[in-house]
Amino acid sequence: MNDMATGNNTALTELSERLRRVIEAEGAGAIASWRLNLTHSNVIKVGIDSNHLGGPYSAPRNVDQLVGEVFIVWKDGRRTIARVDPGSLANPDLAGAWKGSAFADPDQVDVLSPAPLPKVDIFSEKVSAAVQSPGSEFFAPLTQYAALKGQAQFINAGVNAAVSRSVLLSSAGHDLAWSATDYSTSIGFDSLYDDYYTGCAFPEPGTIEAMIDRVARRYGELSTAPRGWLASGEMEVLLEPDVVEGLIGHYLLGNMLGSNVANGQSAYRPEDFGSRHIVREDLSLRLEPLRPLHPGSYVCTREGVPAAELTLVDKGLLVSPILDVKYANRLGKRPTPLANGTDSLVLHCPLEKETQIMQGDAASMLVCSVLGLHTQDPTSGNFSLTAGQALEVQRDGSVGGKIKAVFSGNLFNALNEKSTRFARVPGKDFPMMRLRCRVTLE
Repeated sequence: MNDMATGNNTALTELSERLRRVIEAEGAGAIASWRLNLTHSNVIKVGIDSNHLGGPYSAPRNVDQLVGEVFIVWKDGRRTIARVDPGSLANPDLAGAWKGSAFADPDQVDVLSPAPLPKVDIFSEKVSAAVQSPGSEFFAPLTQYAALKGQAQFINAGVNAAVSRSVLLSSAGHDLAWSATDYSTSIGFDSLYDDYYTGCAFPEPGTIEAMIDRVARRYGELSTAPRGWLASGEMEVLLEPDVVEGLIGHYLLGNMLGSNVANGQSAYRPEDFGSRHIVREDLSLRLEPLRPLHPGSYVCTREGVPAAELTLVDKGLLVSPILDVKYANRLGKRPTPLANGTDSLVLHCPLEKETQIMQGDAASMLVCSVLGLHTQDPTSGNFSLTAGQALEVQRDGSVGGKIKAVFSGNLFNALNEKSTRFARVPGKDFPMMRLRCRVTLE
């Protein structure tokens, strides 16, 4: 097995070999090709819930899981996609169960041939060691959060570390193994405002302090009564990075998924790619899954497509959908790298400073969170959203108190307007955005 990272996992090796034997025993007579994906993960987590370390809702936990997927192409042309885990071997006729669940799919193709894989840093020795024996570096954020008691009525927080080992085996010649780590931490005050860090390694010095400062500042602002700076109507609205990430994921990423494009459930037709401008010429959108120690990075897809940068929108021009093997085949294209949620997405845009974008010609609204995004039609670009947490902002950038409001507009139109502005926020992958919306104050 080609080992792309350090580490050994006996349980993973044993299960993969036993499943391979089951497949190969059946294969001579019935199986044309096959692929096996398995991941063994070990996760530790602990949290602070309502000022209490541990407890029934945030108790220390250690989760060990070994699970994966088998893909089989039978000689009669049908396919099987089935979940596998150690319990699968208890079935005395496992191959028969797989064959019994086979289905016809004219768009599916056989298992891909192996391709060279990129070198991508997704493994931290320190995080891996912490999963086995949690030490001061793992618990450090909790110590800092616990010291904040009294700054809010309730503090909710947590830390999470994970190490995983994955294998990809196939009849085409895949024999790969690699390891990855994850570390995340979050802090929130009174369910009014929270912030988080996630990556493959422990956060850099100063990261947690910056999170705490931001949460404390926003909490103080959201705990303040409004000053009456705003009235319902058209105005500029500021969206925090997490809100922008949600909108980009819902309206752009969703419309670029090959399944939606091929099935006519996207705002874009197959012929639009390479010919249609959808946003301003100074905006681009890319998948970037090779960033070192980034949560959106990976080695390859479960189908064996190597991770690589993929340009989705280049200077406003729609370039490529996101295609797994099935939908690449249906559209007559090559499969692409896949999105790891929005973590692998990067919006390239002109960036101002956060202090600059807060300023405008009139008072505005700052939206910290939204409700109901999943109910919006992504193909239209239209949105009408309740601002879960929002603040009034004076034209000089000073922040007033909490307000209740619904704001509406069209994201596609906003991304074509020259007046829409963006700003870099330290510690965030997505920018803050300033756009014009219709606002109804409650």
